[in-house]
Amino acid sequence: MTENPKPPVNVLIAQPTNRWSRSGQKIEYIVLHYVGAVSTAKANAVYLNRDGNLGWSAHFFTDETSIWQSVPLTESAGHCGVDYSGGTAPFWGRCRNKNSIGIEMCCKRDAAGNWYLEPETVENTARLVRWLMQEHGVDLDHVVRHYDVCHKTCPEPWVRNPAQWQAFRNKLREGEKPMIRYNTVAELPEQYRSETEKLIRRGALRGRAEGKLDVSEDMLRTMLVCQRMVDEREGSA
Repeated sequence: MTENPKPPVNVLIAQPTNRWSRSGQKIEYIVLHYVGAVSTAKANAVYLNRDGNLGWSAHFFTDETSIWQSVPLTESAGHCGVDYSGGTAPFWGRCRNKNSIGIEMCCKRDAAGNWYLEPETVENTARLVRWLMQEHGVDLDHVVRHYDVCHKTCPEPWVRNPAQWQAFRNKLREGEKPMIRYNTVAELPEQYRSETEKLIRRGALRGRAEGKLDVSEDMLRTMLVCQRMVDEREGSA
């Protein structure tokens, strides 16, 4: 697995009234935001440290030259708790303040008034996210935009131009472990073997023409979940 070292992080902790308990919930998501004003990572950290009862916060702020942490990862930040989608956003109800890490990226405006992120800010953010994914076992599908949680237009450049969001996701893939493919049941992790044999007997998993399964762990998990759903429906019919 590719090692993702912790990037340099400055720490200036927010006022207690700008951070909350996680209530024992595990970190499952990383949510990307943009600040929505021209500023610096340090300026935002100073603001949360100086003024209380703001009703919002983030764990980290990033800009072209630095990363600043405002909320300990053992605590919850107020960054994605309002719904703008009427409950239709794909991660609404699943990704919450208490089970996520919030990262705010500093932004700028171009001559036409459009928000944009400096490449260095994006790179600093990618380094931070890769490290957080590694430390907390968060996979790429659980790294989301604020927009994906509640349909707020945030980060605005990545909602306006989804290709920029996809490019960022591609950066994160640089830190993923190489995909391992399995060719026989004996090669599989033990917890998958018996259920994989059932898939083979049912004809749901045939592999390649030369008899090799050629499956990854992610593929197996998806097939097993689908098969369990079918079994449950048939059992209740």
